[in-house]
Amino acid sequence: MEKTGFRTTKFSKCVLDESSFLACDFESSTLEQCSALSTDFSRSNFTQAHCVQCNFEGAIFRGANLEKTNFSHSLLSGADFNGSHIKATNFSNAHLRKARFEKVDLRTASFEGAQLDYAVLRGANLEQCDLKSANFEGTDFIDAKLRGANFFQANLHGAKFRSADLSETNFEEANLSQAYLKGMLFAKANLKSCNLEEAYLEKAILRDVDITGGNLTNANLRESKLTNVKLTGTDLRGAV
Repeated sequence: MEKTGFRTTKFSKCVLDESSFLACDFESSTLEQCSALSTDFSRSNFTQAHCVQCNFEGAIFRGANLEKTNFSHSLLSGADFNGSHIKATNFSNAHLRKARFEKVDLRTASFEGAQLDYAVLRGANLEQCDLKSANFEGTDFIDAKLRGANFFQANLHGAKFRSADLSETNFEEANLSQAYLKGMLFAKANLKSCNLEEAYLEKAILRDVDITGGNLTNANLRESKLTNVKLTGTDLRGAV
């Protein structure tokens, strides 16, 4: 269906799998325990909609308006959010494995405790974003804007960073083991107690950074530049 209005409608335990809802209006609607596997919601309006414990795996939200939409605790693995409008959207504790957010503005979204392993966030804007305790294992952050983002206690094992700005970013107690960080700029970043074991930091620039209590064992620091860096209690065994 297309351009159908569902404002303030309540969907409970509905099966919407492999359906098409193009440019439909779900503003202020409630979707509770619904299944919408591989459903196309392109250009639809979900402003202030509440999607409670729904399964949207493989769903398409291209060009959708997701302002203040609540997706907390929902299943969104493999979902496509490219070109969507996201503002104050709640993805806390959602499952977003291999989801796509390429060049999407996510600055005001919450991903606390979300599972974003192997997601694609190329060129996404995550400045000042709340990402604490989230799982980003193997996630693609190439060309992403991450200034001031909060990765406190986040898992970034094997994550890929290139041409990303990590200035003023909080990585305290985060896991960046085996992360690809070649040439990254860490200016005034917080890396206290951060695990950087076997991280690839070749040609990285670390300026005014605190790595107190951190783990840099077997990290690759070739041609990197460390200026005014705090390394109190940091483990550098095997670093090259």
